[in-house]
Amino acid sequence: MVNNQLSQEEIDRLLQQEPFKSEQDFYSVVVSTPNDPFATVLKTHMYTEYILERLIHSNLERGDRIIDEGRLTYYQKLMLVDSFNLLNDRFIKSLNKLNQLRNRCAHDLRKQIDFIDIEHIARPWGKELTEWKTASGGDLSDFTIRTLSSICGRLAGETLKIEGKT
Repeated sequence: MVNNQLSQEEIDRLLQQEPFKSEQDFYSVVVSTPNDPFATVLKTHMYTEYILERLIHSNLERGDRIIDEGRLTYYQKLMLVDSFNLLNDRFIKSLNKLNQLRNRCAHDLRKQIDFIDIEHIARPWGKELTEWKTASGGDLSDFTIRTLSSICGRLAGETLKIEGKT
């Protein structure tokens, strides 16, 4: 189970239906929440956990056992995927920062997402951080969606390559 709302099977089923013809469509429609950076961060965390689980499934012969029975935290899944050495360190660092922010949000419902929070997630991407921030024109919601969707789009692309679907 990826989260308390959607199972991996439900997410896979949604990806096969209209309007979700691609991972990016799925992210854009289901995950990004305009004008609500808090919700976008939480949903992005759930989406990236789904991606981490897919990578574990595709790289361990019985990945289903560790996902279904292992009760791994997001961080443990991230470290397991990191140990496979499949993803560029930028992904691992960004997802680790995303997880830290999500944990702060989960333990403080009054937490307000700010530019610095999103910059921490984007920092491993170097000059692209500056491009995303400039393109957002100072709008936090736009910066959040632009940054997280860029990272997630690339992560989805890498995942599809690793799974042999591209």
